[in-house]
Amino acid sequence: MALSGAGLLIAQVPLFVAYLPFALALFTQTKRIKIACLAGHFIWVAIISVWGLSALGTHEVLTFPAAFGAVLALSWSMTLVPIGVSSLLLCLLPWFPANPLIIAGALFPGWGIAGLAVLAGLTTAIEVWPRPQVRAGLIVVLLIFSASAHLFAALDESGAGAGPDEPADFTSVDLPEPYFLTRSQEWAAITQTIGIGATAILGENIFKYDDVGATNFWCRIASQKDTQLFIGVEGKEGVSEVWQFNPRDCAPAARIYRAQFGIPGITGAMLPGRVAWDSWLFPGSGPQWVACYEGFSPMRWISIGRAGAQTAIVIANDAMTAPLPTDLVRTKVASTLARLFNVTPVFAAKGQTILIGPKRSLER
Repeated sequence: MALSGAGLLIAQVPLFVAYLPFALALFTQTKRIKIACLAGHFIWVAIISVWGLSALGTHEVLTFPAAFGAVLALSWSMTLVPIGVSSLLLCLLPWFPANPLIIAGALFPGWGIAGLAVLAGLTTAIEVWPRPQVRAGLIVVLLIFSASAHLFAALDESGAGAGPDEPADFTSVDLPEPYFLTRSQEWAAITQTIGIGATAILGENIFKYDDVGATNFWCRIASQKDTQLFIGVEGKEGVSEVWQFNPRDCAPAARIYRAQFGIPGITGAMLPGRVAWDSWLFPGSGPQWVACYEGFSPMRWISIGRAGAQTAIVIANDAMTAPLPTDLVRTKVASTLARLFNVTPVFAAKGQTILIGPKRSLER
């Protein structure tokens, strides 16, 4: 439990430390010890989830028992089905935020879907194989594969460059603290940060889709500053969207992205819908958007990797979950999954950071 907490919540501790309990679980044959290892990791995800749901207005009397019951049920089920196989099956639930295969990005950078499959296959074999000599050999194979992946990733990074339509030169700008007392104060600080003729990417849920005054305000800013704005908007049913405001034709603003996954029962469905499957089977091109909760979803990152994008733009609204460092957890997880698919992530968070870059066109 302490290892997982440190890996998730402490900036100086690498994320792979949070997944060491899974490595311990692979080598124990005692069901109680295995459940304790697994639950020690999942409990932190449950705590963060309950805190976030409470901030969204869900009562703790309902969320606490459900979350901790899910931790026990999931940990117990992984004693019946190997951890690697269970993790692959969990990829089919895009909203599940704690898939153990997330760590594939740290082990096999650039391997994409193959990295997920190799990790699931090797860990399953290590867990179920009865002979210690064979298990030791499989561990050596995993380490060799990982070292090879890191070597080739380092060679690729040394010769890689951003494509012509990629926002690699965007700068993350921190907004002043403490957080603003009013929306007007926050927006005033943001507009002062945006220069003439720039492109700016704001965080998630800056305003609601039916807020005409907010739409007019940002349209006016885009026009006055000859600025292209990409703003996270709370769409219908609470689903995150990204709207584009152009300086000359921003009325109406163009909705360029709508989150494919969300919190089941609140901002999304329990199972992936047609749009989600379409994005996985027929991915778009250019820079890809990741809205808040999607940053934890291997399925969303699979579609990003299949699109061949070099950059993923992650927008979030993490101030609502303070003092828990949800932004840190998302940054760690999203960066790890992005590395698996050789994608560069950039982050914009409501009330915390915005992205500023030169005037340009981002089609997606």
